[in-house]
Amino acid sequence: MSSIPSNNGYLAYHAFVYEGGSMTDLNSLIPAGSGWVLRSATGVNDAGEIVGYGTYQGQLSGFLLTPR
Repeated sequence: MSSIPSNNGYLAYHAFVYEGGSMTDLNSLIPAGSGWVLRSATGVNDAGEIVGYGTYQGQLSGFLLTPR
């Protein structure tokens, strides 16, 4: 899923998960400075792996997040 948080007057899409009544920005779960901005989560499987798309160093790309 994606959400549009306000960022100093600008709008930016961020991928998030909704669980237990709260939203978690997936960008908060990856290392800061990784070069990624996760824009939209499009699916999750029974193993908890999340797929979606975002930008990596400014280029549009798909992602796969795997829980530890």
